Amino acid sequence: MLKRYPVKVRTPKGEKIYSAEFQTSPKYARAWRKVLERCYKKAILYCCCPGRGEKKLYIRYVSDTDTYIVARYPGTGREHARDCVYYQAESSSGAITRTDARGIIEETSSGLIRVKTVIGIRKRDTVPKRSEERTERKSKPRGTGLRVVRRKPAISLLNLVYLLWERAGLNRWHPNMEGKRNINTVYALLENAAGKVMAGREVLSRVLLIGTQSRFQENLNRQKLEYAEKNNRRLIVLSLLEGVKGNRIFLKYSNSLPEIRIESSLWERMREEHGVVLKSKYNILVAIQTDPPVHGKNGRYFTVARDITLVPVSENWIPVNSVYELMVAEKLMREGRIFKKPLLRENQKIFSDFVLLDSLVKIMKVFDGKKGDEFRLYNSRYGSNWWYWDVIKNPDKIPSFPPRICKSGWKDQER
Repeated sequence: MLKRYPVKVRTPKGEKIYSAEFQTSPKYARAWRKVLERCYKKAILYCCCPGRGEKKLYIRYVSDTDTYIVARYPGTGREHARDCVYYQAESSSGAITRTDARGIIEETSSGLIRVKTVIGIRKRDTVPKRSEERTERKSKPRGTGLRVVRRKPAISLLNLVYLLWERAGLNRWHPNMEGKRNINTVYALLENAAGKVMAGREVLSRVLLIGTQSRFQENLNRQKLEYAEKNNRRLIVLSLLEGVKGNRIFLKYSNSLPEIRIESSLWERMREEHGVVLKSKYNILVAIQTDPPVHGKNGRYFTVARDITLVPVSENWIPVNSVYELMVAEKLMREGRIFKKPLLRENQKIFSDFVLLDSLVKIMKVFDGKKGDEFRLYNSRYGSNWWYWDVIKNPDKIPSFPPRICKSGWKDQER
């Protein structure tokens, strides 16, 4: 079990050691936050575990939840004791990696991201659904003859979309973007983000097809289709949904996309999970993982959907989870606000629906069901320093947003 050790905080005024209990106990939570807030960008921290080396730490501000956390410096994971929460071994290639709380997304020191898809990109690489651990017999007769092989958890198709959206910056909005975020821009941003993601052994951009109106990008899609057919690679296809007729999925901006067929059982599952979305007037982003494409006699490629997910988006491609979130996003854009929409959730108890980047009050939450414990949790953490809309109590009127304090851009508030 990983252990949290005392931390030494060194400032120009001197040094002080804070115990593990002071860092983790709820009764000291506010006091510990004040320490981190006061020392942010002003102090050097050192872990007091019995490891080797300096074991330097730093204070990081997480704008999504308005919290301060202690993190290790890149490349220092091996300095800590093996039972320390900051310990991190090197990968087999020698590159230092950082894995998120769920273990799904791994980031190397060079900025490359590694993920494992539920359905492998190479057709022979199908991953069993329950594959976090397996026991297998060793080939050599030494020891017990058994070993446990820990497998990397697979990322869902929805979280893969969220990962690309966050890396491409498409979950952010600034009034300067008005009129500039069209399908061709979305393609370029996603293509760049996917070029830094490894799905298994494949660079994701090589098998990512996105709807477009650009001839250059259409030609790029056709090159990817040829590559996928030749090398037996599955595709990830992204575009806006037009509809489903018979066993075919129809997409917008589809000139360079393959004809996609879908089994009735898969589409019925989508209808059960997203019935409200499909009946609404949302713009619906659809992400489809398909079999390797086949070049048909009519000159077009065709393929079969193996997994599919739907993501409602605003006119400016901001993902939302409900019509009420869409109303908030549209109002924020009309009023020229700077904000972002958090998408990838780790293990946070608090996960805001929007984060204002031009206000001291950052956290925004839409309650479209019973508030209960979640509301009390936000109140205990932020007091009056957060914004919320109780849809059940007041469904017809969105409360006024917190006042703006800067107009120069989100970097003012990202710190």
